Order: sequence, then structure tokens, then C-alpha cells
Amino acid sequence: MRKSIIILLAATIVMGAVSCKKEKNEPTNNVPTEPTYQEGVYAPLMKIETINYEDNNNIETWNWNGEELTSITSTNNGTRNFTYNDGKIAQVNGGIMGINGIINFTYNGDQLKQCTVNNEGSDLALVSFTHAENKINGADVAIDVDYVASMLRGMIPGLPSKSVNTKGIKLSESDNNAHVDFIWDNKNIKQMKMSADIPFEVTKEMYESIKPYLPLEEAVLSMIDIYFLMHNSLHLQISVNDTIDYTYDMEGINPYFCYMGDVSPVNLSLNNVASASTHGKINLSVNLTGNPTQLFSRPNEDQENYTYSYNEKKYPTKVQGTKNYTITYKQ
Repeated sequence: MRKSIIILLAATIVMGAVSCKKEKNEPTNNVPTEPTYQEGVYAPLMKIETINYEDNNNIETWNWNGEELTSITSTNNGTRNFTYNDGKIAQVNGGIMGINGIINFTYNGDQLKQCTVNNEGSDLALVSFTHAENKINGADVAIDVDYVASMLRGMIPGLPSKSVNTKGIKLSESDNNAHVDFIWDNKNIKQMKMSADIPFEVTKEMYESIKPYLPLEEAVLSMIDIYFLMHNSLHLQISVNDTIDYTYDMEGINPYFCYMGDVSPVNLSLNNVASASTHGKINLSVNLTGNPTQLFSRPNEDQENYTYSYNEKKYPTKVQGTKNYTITYKQ
């Protein structure tokens, strides 16, 4: 299982919708004017041109029409197209976590209210935001269970792919099964807390495919085998509780402060992330007899560290760490 299911399903989905607006005054003495936090508006002080990810030979090309980012083309993941309404991002259309989906954004005045991730008429996720002191301080997330199952399939080597959601499902806030809290320190997020209880169904066919990879005792596998003699599917539940603590390199400005659609919510932070320390727990339970049985519980611990090389305007040109990449900017 990846670093955390909830990171992929909640924070992953949307946290780039919050961005910044260009100041009227220009940088002086090679020191850039600080970007301003404004949700849904994308007007960075420096426009990214390319991002070259060294680890997987993937190159992103950022395409612009004046001040508006129109698309991001990736050699590995296709193209994401951006549309706007009254200067705010309204939709991102393209590859989202390996799915050709659409993210739609809605606002309450100047604040981001909700976003949906949709594929072929079905909602994969619905995220509703809360605010405090004019900043996003939380997100409630509804995640479609078939989407979870498809992601789990994608984590198992050699498992055949399966199409995601063709049922025309429309999620609502009553379907929420995950929550994220953001704790701020001035203009940086210092901590993110996540919790989720995500039920999903495993068919007999899927179980046979993933059985060799399940970290379960033989007695538990035998119980499940017997269960499938009389049933065509069983119900599992993933429970995740995670906390991520962030530290920052205060010397330079984070170019993703204005980036929409990337994985990490630290894109909301002004400075560049020096480390992200994850600590939490993942539980997997099964319901065979009406009483949930815990299959396994494991700590979810991880540490990411990054160092930066900067240009004269204090924007990073090379990032080294858990991921390694170089960034070029339009002149």
C-alpha cells in the first residue's frame, strides 16, 4: 500500500486549486515580490516552463496564454487542460492519478467551496472545504468505493486493470468518509492531519487475484476461502489515521504555491518543503459474520527530505531528495 490511501484520495485530488495573484509592483534587487494567497487565481511571479523528473524520465511542459496557464503536457501522463471563469480556475480536464477524469471547482464568493473528480459521468470523489481566518483549514471527502478498489488493484503487480465507475454515481456530502485538517504557521502549512474509514467490496475474482499478495495468516485466508464458497463478494474497510509534519527551506519561494492539480497540499505554502515526516496507522478489517475482524494493522511511517538550488530570484531550479527534478522558467 502506498504512503497513505488518504493522501492519494483526499489531499491528492484538489489542493492546487488554491493559488496566488501577481502583485502590481515588480521585483527589485533580484528579490521577488511575495505572492498573495488568493483561492482559484493563478498568476505566479515566475511562470514555469518545464519540469524534468529525472527518476522516471518524465517531462512536463507548461503552456500559457498571457497570464493564464492553459495546459500541462506530460510525456508520461498526457495533457491536463485548464479552463477559467471570472479569472478563477473552473475545471481541470485530463490525467488525474492515471484516470482521464475532470476536476470541477465551485466557489462561495472568493473562497473555494467544493470540487468534484468525475469520470464518464460518475463522481470518483467530492471534496468540501472549510475556512478559518481566510484560509482553508479543513476538507471533508467523499470517495467512491469502486474507485478505492480500482486503486488497490493498481497497487498489486500483474493484476489486470479494471475500468473505473461507469454507473453514473453522484456523490453528496452525506457520503463523506475522510477528513483532512490543515494547521498553519503564517503562510506555511506546518501540519496536516488525515483520517478515513473507507468501505469497499472485493469480488471472488478480485480476491483470487490479490490473495498471493495479502499479508494475512493462513488461518484467515482459509476463513475467507470458506466464505467465498457461499458468497460472491465480501466487504472490507480501510481505516487510516495520519499526521504529516512539514519543515521548510526558508531561503526560497515555492513555485507550486500557485500550482493547481499536484499531489501535495504543501503547494499552499509559500516556502519550499525541506522535510515531510509522516506518522500514523493503517488498518484493514473484514466483515464475514456481522462482526468486523481486523486483518492487519501497521504503522505508516515515512520521511521525505529535499534540498534546493536556486536562481537569482530565489526560485528553485533543481530539487534533490525523494524525487529529483529540474525546473525552467519563462524569461
